[in-house]
Amino acid sequence: MTTETTPPAPAAESTTPGSTPAAASSASSATAATSTAPLVSASAAAANASKTAAAAAASATPPPPAATPATDTTAASRTADAEAARQAAQRKAREKAAREKAEREKAEREKAMAEAARQEKLAKEAEARRAKDAAERAQREEVALAAQREAYLKRIQGQAGATGAPDSTGTAAQSSGPSANYAGRIRARIKPNIVLTDNVPGNPVATVEVRCAADGTIVSRKLVKSSGSALWDETVLRAIDRTETLPRDVDGRVPSTVIIVFNPRG
Repeated sequence: MTTETTPPAPAAESTTPGSTPAAASSASSATAATSTAPLVSASAAAANASKTAAAAAASATPPPPAATPATDTTAASRTADAEAARQAAQRKAREKAAREKAEREKAEREKAMAEAARQEKLAKEAEARRAKDAAERAQREEVALAAQREAYLKRIQGQAGATGAPDSTGTAAQSSGPSANYAGRIRARIKPNIVLTDNVPGNPVATVEVRCAADGTIVSRKLVKSSGSALWDETVLRAIDRTETLPRDVDGRVPSTVIIVFNPRG
């Protein structure tokens, strides 16, 4: 902004009639001083106006935005990277834990299945051994029972009144053996005590060993060969228990051991 100034008019030299040169010179000096004062004031005003215009122009222009310090951006970036790394580490740890848990559960399932298979195998082997032992025991009992039956039948077949020695055979059977009809007398004593609670199919045969005291009191009874019918076996054993005593033989004695054969139609 330019301020225009009007140059001062030249001072007119005038002399008053009758004045001296010195007086004229003094007057000229005073005039010059008076003319210089307006010039100084005008320069100062122009300078002030220029400063005011510059200040106004400066206030009208918005200040530039403050620059973000580079250090703040770097720190934020490092923080974000650290957080991302932490989350990634946590994710990997969770995935690893899940894998390990799944592997443990799988191993436990496989172990349980293997143990179950082992137990099943042991159970089958034990059952097979029990079945084999039972078959062998049954075979031994059958052989022993057959021998007992044969010996008993030989004694039964001996004629009453035989007087042979204890080791005699044939018609000179042992005098200590039971009489020919003793077995029938025993069955006749026990038969009334046989009480069936249900029908027994067929004609099963149960063979029982009975041990007696000298007076005929039944001491024990044992099923040496099953009839194949649990109902008939139990019925015969209960009948013997109800009988309590066996009859004496014709010689007045009661054998210490008697093997008796029972069947529903016998």
